[in-house]
Amino acid sequence: MAATNINSVVVTGNLTRDPELRSLPSGTSVCKLRVAVNSRRKDG
Repeated sequence: MAATNINSVVVTGNLTRDPELRSLPSGTSVCKLRVAVNSRRKDG
């Protein structure tokens, strides 16, 4: 029995165009999107 993996990501900003949802030949779903933000953060 294969383990199920669920990833969750929260992205805050403004979409610059409609997201594109595609399915790979393997059946995996992939969503492509662009997000605009007007603030910068520096790691560290």
